[in-house]
Amino acid sequence: MKYLGALFLSLVLLTACSDSEEAVKPKKEEKQEKQEKEKTDKQEQQEKKDNEEVQEKEETPVTPVQAEKKEEPKKVSAEEARGILKNNLDSIFKTFDDAGKKHGWNASKKADFSLLRDQLLPYATVSFTDSELKKAAGDYYCECDNIIEPMISYNVRFAFTQTKENEINITAIEPANQIYNMASKWEFTLIKKNNTWKLNRWNEISLKGQDLQLTGEEAVLLTADESTKVEFVKEMESPKYGGKIYVLQATTTVEGKEHVSEIAISAKDTRIVYEQAKGTASE
Repeated sequence: MKYLGALFLSLVLLTACSDSEEAVKPKKEEKQEKQEKEKTDKQEQQEKKDNEEVQEKEETPVTPVQAEKKEEPKKVSAEEARGILKNNLDSIFKTFDDAGKKHGWNASKKADFSLLRDQLLPYATVSFTDSELKKAAGDYYCECDNIIEPMISYNVRFAFTQTKENEINITAIEPANQIYNMASKWEFTLIKKNNTWKLNRWNEISLKGQDLQLTGEEAVLLTADESTKVEFVKEMESPKYGGKIYVLQATTTVEGKEHVSEIAISAKDTRIVYEQAKGTASE
């Protein structure tokens, strides 16, 4: 009997435990389902938020700061290009003049380029300094009629192109003078290194045989300079000089005194028509 009673008690306890486990199991499953649902809800909310942010970015207007990133590299203006070239050329030949005076270089005493080189590097690249400027220094102090410095006009037919932010290509006209009575075209290349523009190339091309077809206004601008005031007088035809010529009156101030002269230049190639300066208008 004791045995049967113990067995019955065990069965009762086992049944109670089984019922308890069955009661607990739904609660665990219910909790897991709730957690999974909360997780799913959070993911959906985050996805919705991300989509809204993406849409907001797409609809947001591009600000000036953002637009700058898409713009082309900054380019110089025509006025800036003139200033850059003039500053470099003026500085290079002032350096030549100052060094020549300091060291007494002349036709008899040749220039020592090693004393000049480093002073030119702020205005020209190393390659240009060691080639073209070294060659120019050998002729610059000859005390002869050899003109080394480009005497270009910054106001007539001055043009430039800039396809790269750090490079400028310039063309300019050098009018005829009493030594070389023919206009020429100069080509220059300047490159920007360490935020400084430096001369990297120059090339002179004679305009002999070409027709510039200068206007009277351009003739005045080509002839005038800081010390000379030029006025247009008249236009004439001259078969000898290829057609049209312009007669100009030049007033030059020297030591406070004005000197007035008459000069005529060819509209074709800026050649000086000496006969017109003497008043012979028979050409």
